Amino acid sequence: MSLQKMVILFLFIFVEWCGMNSVLNAQVDVGAYYSFLYDSDYYTKDLRRVRLYQHHINLSGRWELYRKTYAGLDFSYMIMDGPEVPNPFVALGVWLEYKLIFSKYAALYPRLGISQGNLSFADIYLPMWRPVTSRVLGLSADFRLTKAFYLWTGLINHFPLNKIPYKYSFSQPFLGVRIFLNPEKK
Repeated sequence: MSLQKMVILFLFIFVEWCGMNSVLNAQVDVGAYYSFLYDSDYYTKDLRRVRLYQHHINLSGRWELYRKTYAGLDFSYMIMDGPEVPNPFVALGVWLEYKLIFSKYAALYPRLGISQGNLSFADIYLPMWRPVTSRVLGLSADFRLTKAFYLWTGLINHFPLNKIPYKYSFSQPFLGVRIFLNPEKK
């Protein structure tokens, strides 16, 4: 699926989703984060060692299914700075979160989900474009800044489910903002 089709699909689903939930008067929020990772353990096909700078931008939305249980969608756009790396990489995912620990000013959420994208890490070589379905596990926390704005941070791990020789997962620490569209429901 091309980048344009994935963006259009994500936006369509999310707009419809927010409209449906405003009718149901459920808690809805949107979030965005940026993540930067540096890694020097990659090699080109001719075994030259290279540095790789990874930039991840994520847009997500979620709504409350039931008390403390949330369903969400996210779209990730990833760029890798390095020689011979095809850019950009994208992923579209769905997930469930559970509000494990919470207070008026903070909350902790474990996450379980699945994503479809084109970023593949295998062996010691540079990342490549390849259709990849990944299991997503994570833990995030949000900290209240105002009634509607929260600081959002956490760690998310993507493990490929495809049969790829010498595959490995990647973990993504992040820092971003979460905006509650109807904060009186929080």
